Amino acid sequence: MKNVIPLAAVLLLASILPTSPAFSADLHPSPNEPAGKLIDIIRVCVYHKKPRHKSDSGGYVEPVPKGAEDSVKDIAGLLADDPTIDLMKMPADADVSIDVVRRQTRASGSTSFIIPEGFGILALVQGTRRVIFATLRAPGYTKHLVGQAPALWTDAAQDVVDQVEQWINLNRKVLVSKRPL
Repeated sequence: MKNVIPLAAVLLLASILPTSPAFSADLHPSPNEPAGKLIDIIRVCVYHKKPRHKSDSGGYVEPVPKGAEDSVKDIAGLLADDPTIDLMKMPADADVSIDVVRRQTRASGSTSFIIPEGFGILALVQGTRRVIFATLRAPGYTKHLVGQAPALWTDAAQDVVDQVEQWINLNRKVLVSKRPL
């Protein structure tokens, strides 16, 4: 009987520990793990590296492609929905950084036939794909990503996010172990 902890003390500790900021700062319940298991939050920064002006281009200034900035917002917005990811503003503060290099529209090689009702007109429409090129970086690691979708930029961004989340889930323990103390 001497080693039995009173039930009130156990309930008191249980009510304090989960809400303590020191206890839960980088931990979150995992949606893919059994109930009650906590996992480390991974810090991610999504950005578009601005082109260097003048010195790299013989004095000429390059415009910042708006499409890449839009894809940064799309990817960051989709990653924000993941409870195991915390978005950072600076790559230096992140465990993983995603540099959206560029995006483009490509012909998909497929063709659609459109016959509007009542007109008897046959039209050929070349199919297009939305493509986002990004680079995932982690300490000592670089991976090139290509997100593609047949119609919408947000779908191509979702393809990039799926690849990022899969890579993070496979490498979560390594990412946490490489954090500076």
